[in-house]
Amino acid sequence: MWPFNKKREKQATHIVEKLAGASSFNKTDFVQEWINQDEYYRIGYDKTSKQKVIAVTITWICWYEIYFNMTNEEFDWYRTQVERLNDLAQRLAVDKGQNYYKDRLLLYEGPT
Repeated sequence: MWPFNKKREKQATHIVEKLAGASSFNKTDFVQEWINQDEYYRIGYDKTSKQKVIAVTITWICWYEIYFNMTNEEFDWYRTQVERLNDLAQRLAVDKGQNYYKDRLLLYEGPT
C-alpha cells in the first residue's frame, strides 16, 4: 500500500470520528443570506438553531462544501469588512476543520 493511501485513510478515520461528535447540523436547514462567488463561500444561518454559518466550497477533484459556525461579529463582516470575511473563508478552506477550526466544524461533505 502506498504511504499516500495510509495517510488518506488516517485522515478519513479522523474526520469520521470527529463528525460523530459534531453537532446535528442539517444542511437543508441552512438559509443563505449572502454569497461570495469569487471566493467560493456562502454565509447564512441554521433556521433551527439560528446559529450563524459559513459554507466554504472546496474546489478540488470534486467540489464539496464544509460548514462551520460563525460568530455574530464575523457574520456582520460581509456588510463592512469583506476582506476579513474572505480571509476567514480562506483559512477555513485550508484547515477543513481538521486542526485549528475543528471546534467550529458542523458538516464535512468531502471525500473520506
